Amino acid sequence: MLPSDGETQSSISFIPSLKSKKQLVNTQRQQTSNLAFNNQHLKSLREQNLNQNNSSQSQKRKFDENEKQTEAPLSKKINKIISEKNISCSNINSSDILCALLSTIELNSHRSPNNFRYSNPSLRFAACLFIVSSVYVLKNYYNYNPYSEAEFRYDESKVYLDSIQCQFVFLSEDCSAIIPRVEYDSTLNSFNGFVTPIADGKPVGNAFNCQSFEEFKHLIETKPRTNLVNVHLLQPISDSNLYVTPSATVLSAYGTDNKITAIDILKRWLMIYQELHSRNIRVLGFATDGDPNPTQLFLFMQDGIHLCTKIRNRLLSPNAQLKMGIFTVSVKHLYQLIKTKNKIDHNLSKSDINVRDKQNFSSCQKISDDKILNLLLLNDHYKATFNYLLILNLLIMAYTQPKMKRFTHETESSNIDEDDDFNSDNVETIIHRAYETAQQMVVFVGMSKDLIKYNLFNIEESSHMAQTLFNLNILTESEILVLDGRN
Repeated sequence: MLPSDGETQSSISFIPSLKSKKQLVNTQRQQTSNLAFNNQHLKSLREQNLNQNNSSQSQKRKFDENEKQTEAPLSKKINKIISEKNISCSNINSSDILCALLSTIELNSHRSPNNFRYSNPSLRFAACLFIVSSVYVLKNYYNYNPYSEAEFRYDESKVYLDSIQCQFVFLSEDCSAIIPRVEYDSTLNSFNGFVTPIADGKPVGNAFNCQSFEEFKHLIETKPRTNLVNVHLLQPISDSNLYVTPSATVLSAYGTDNKITAIDILKRWLMIYQELHSRNIRVLGFATDGDPNPTQLFLFMQDGIHLCTKIRNRLLSPNAQLKMGIFTVSVKHLYQLIKTKNKIDHNLSKSDINVRDKQNFSSCQKISDDKILNLLLLNDHYKATFNYLLILNLLIMAYTQPKMKRFTHETESSNIDEDDDFNSDNVETIIHRAYETAQQMVVFVGMSKDLIKYNLFNIEESSHMAQTLFNLNILTESEILVLDGRN
């Protein structure tokens, strides 16, 4: 029996003829109710699917918005950095490698990897990185060209300078900290890592060759390990018409503890200078990067202007008490001149003796002028002040005026040219004349009696005393070594 319209195969049933039509009506009612329930169930499923799709779409939108929010500040930062670098590159140079790399990043930021494009500077930079030798290449080069510690490479430097046609060099040296450790050099059969011994300023090379384990044990127990490496560099000084500055080359390198005297440094410099000079290489100078050891070679003296201002400031100080013999040096004498004498006679003002302005060199010149000295001579109470300002006047002439003529004898008809060379006779004559002037100043203030009493008035006696004091304040080379060993 085939199903009628609106029925399915499962809903058809065989009903006996004895049953009434009521059963058929009941079955039809059940079928219609089931269809209504199924329709409602389908509608609810459709609504759930729609809600799930809407929620998934909203979540996707939120996720996309979050990604955009996270990407936006990052992209802004990148664009800001690139824009800043572009501005700096435009100010510096368009061929700068940093600018080239940043511009390449900006160019490829919106491209796929298979469509990246690179500028010529970036390609050249990558080629340089590819060509640069590796660590193994350097090790192999060292095996074929071994470098010995504390060996000065004079001949190699000569070959390098001849290749660039250069004759003038500047030498520099500097220490750098290293990790203290001992290494064995199989090429030279020696140990490196100990403090290199110094003999007359020259480092001794290959000083740690051991033939047995006992010798090596003795080295470990007695020799200190180096924590610094001292490197000597040789910088060629070429002509100014060359476009590229020649590269520096290593002259020598060795381990040290920086416990070296100034005498050893001076001897080493002389040794290096003589070796290079014998190879027709001219050394223009030495540099030590502020190392305090070489500064012991020099005697530091104050410049003339500060020396004169110190003499003036001591005179103007209210706490200083200066006496010469039985007389007193005082700034009150200058105030008295300003108060009692006409300004045309002394050309002084109170601002010239103002103690607050400690670097007023023009004040030094005014208070020690010949006009002031002549006025001070008129009063016997101003003798000490006269001597003090006379010394200041002589210091100004000696150390701040470059075109001073020499003192000559009154009997000579013409002055000696200032460009003539000094000889021992001229120096001795000038010293004796200066000492006679000092004796006159001592007699002028009444100090000669005490100096004669203690055998200090004559030049021979005072020279002996000065030599004694000088020896007491100078350390011998052995004492310097002791002090250096304490540091």
